[in-house]
Amino acid sequence: MKILVVGATGKTGELAWRKAVAEGHDVTVFGRSVAKRYKDDPVRKMQGDVLDRSAVTAAIAGQDAVLVCLGPVNSRDRVTLTQGARNICQVMRAEGVERVVFISAAGVGESWRLIPWYSKLLFSTFLKTVLQEHGSEEKIFAESGLIWTAVRAAVLTNRPAGGSVLASNIVSSRTIPRGDLAAYLVSEVTSDQNYCQPISVTAG
Repeated sequence: MKILVVGATGKTGELAWRKAVAEGHDVTVFGRSVAKRYKDDPVRKMQGDVLDRSAVTAAIAGQDAVLVCLGPVNSRDRVTLTQGARNICQVMRAEGVERVVFISAAGVGESWRLIPWYSKLLFSTFLKTVLQEHGSEEKIFAESGLIWTAVRAAVLTNRPAGGSVLASNIVSSRTIPRGDLAAYLVSEVTSDQNYCQPISVTAG
C-alpha cells in the first residue's frame, strides 16, 4: 500500500514510518525537515509544511492512505492540528484518497472517563488547549466524508515496545510505549475494524 506519513520527523511518526517500511508498504514521509533528517534513508521524501496546502497536495497525490502523526508545536498551539486536518481533508477529497488514520488523545470526548486523575489534572490545566485541539481535529475528520480512524493514545512513554496493545473504548487508558502506538497505527491503516470512529489504545 502507498502510505503517506505526515509528521514523520516526530518521535512517533518516525517509528511509524519505519514500521510501515519494514512491513513492505510503499512509504512517503512528509514534514518540514525530512530531506535533511532522513537524507541517508531509502524512503521517498516530500518536504513541506502541513499548513501549506500546495505542499500537502503534492504529498497526497497518488497515495492509497494517509497516516497523520501530527502533534502541537507547543501547549498553546491552536493551528497545527486543526488547520493541518482541514488541509489534509480537503486535499484527500480532491485527490480521491479516502483512508486516513490519525493520532488523537485519550481524554477526548467520552474517553475522558477512561483516563486517570493525574491525566485529568494535566488536561484541565497545562494541556487544556492540546486536548481541545485534538477534539477539534477529530470533529474535522469526522465531518470530512473520508474513511477515518482516530487513535486516542494513552500517555506516551519511551519505554521499549512490549508488543501488546489494548484497543478499547471501555478499558482504562494509562500509558503506552511509542513503539507500540506506532505499530498499532500502521496496522489500523489496512484494517477495516474501526472505520469512522475513535478507538482508545493503552499498553496491554
